[in-house]
Amino acid sequence: MVSDQKSTSVLATGKRRRAVKARRGRKIGKGHRTPHLPPTIEVVDAVPFRRRFVMNASTSNQGITRIAFGSALGTIAASTTVAQLWASSFRITRLTMWQATVSGAMAQQNGMYWDLGGTAEQALQKESVKVSTIPAGITNDVPIVLAPKRGTYVAMWQTIASNNTDVLVYITAAQGSVIDVEGVYTLMAASADAISVTSSGLTAGQPYYFPLDGPGGKLVVQGLPTK
Repeated sequence: MVSDQKSTSVLATGKRRRAVKARRGRKIGKGHRTPHLPPTIEVVDAVPFRRRFVMNASTSNQGITRIAFGSALGTIAASTTVAQLWASSFRITRLTMWQATVSGAMAQQNGMYWDLGGTAEQALQKESVKVSTIPAGITNDVPIVLAPKRGTYVAMWQTIASNNTDVLVYITAAQGSVIDVEGVYTLMAASADAISVTSSGLTAGQPYYFPLDGPGGKLVVQGLPTK
């Protein structure tokens, strides 16, 4: 009789526990339950990217602005002269340059460095310049890699609509050099200001990925329609 009473008590306790669990929410997986109310969600999509650019002419200390980065991520033509950016903000994680070798007797220097001026926030970082010098007649297959240090200004999210002419990075490269830009950007949402760039000969409704140094520039995107 004692054994039966204990069994009944355990079963009853188990039922009570199961009933309490059921009231807390339906179990949908290990360690997960449906919430009582809809949770807060992020509605702005973040898109990882990797864009490749080729230098169609040699350049020295070419500044890349915030809006140039944005227009290189992609636009949609609103008219024959105006292209609307679809990115509202972006964050750079890495720039990689494979240097072209130019024939001649002179040694050749290529490099990239972050801009330290413009705004007060840009001063809050260590100065860094990545440079590679190729001796004449030598082929260099080791790329230059420039990545922002965690917590610095250039490692943060960049809002394209704000101070969009600020230069973020400078590039010196020979014609034929290849540069990959990696990071993540957010798609334009209702809360963001519309951002556009001007060009010519556009077809309304068509996508365009502008050169990294701006419309009509030297750093031309690869594999995508450009202008």
